[in-house]
Amino acid sequence: ENMHPLLTLHHTSLDGRRINVERTAGKGGGQDKRKDKIKKLKSEQDDRMKEKVAAVFQEYVGRGDIRDDELDDAVKDVCSRHSLVVVDQALKEYVEMRGDGLKNASAYLNSILSRVAADGVEASEREREKMRKREAEGRGGR
Repeated sequence: ENMHPLLTLHHTSLDGRRINVERTAGKGGGQDKRKDKIKKLKSEQDDRMKEKVAAVFQEYVGRGDIRDDELDDAVKDVCSRHSLVVVDQALKEYVEMRGDGLKNASAYLNSILSRVAADGVEASEREREKMRKREAEGRGGR
């Protein structure tokens, strides 16, 4: 069970590069058997990640930060391809920065998600702090 926390590092950044953390098939068996086992393990990991991302979304819904129908399934599926840290950071920024006139919430979250994944969580957090300071000074956010 020590591997599950490690698997959550899948698609995180290390020294500015996106990393893959996946289970292996181990030794033994023929090539086809190994391929089938890897395919099965990858499917299980994807299912587990979708469940964890759904739980993160439910946290935001439960707190009243987002509505259950606010974001479409496609953006939730994209979220499941990123680390939970990136998803949570993107959702924090989305909740903080969305406006009343937002026409496509899912596209907006997707753009935030892409930027956070590319730039890293730390850079996103620094940018959020700058925006909060500008708003506090009355100069607006973005």
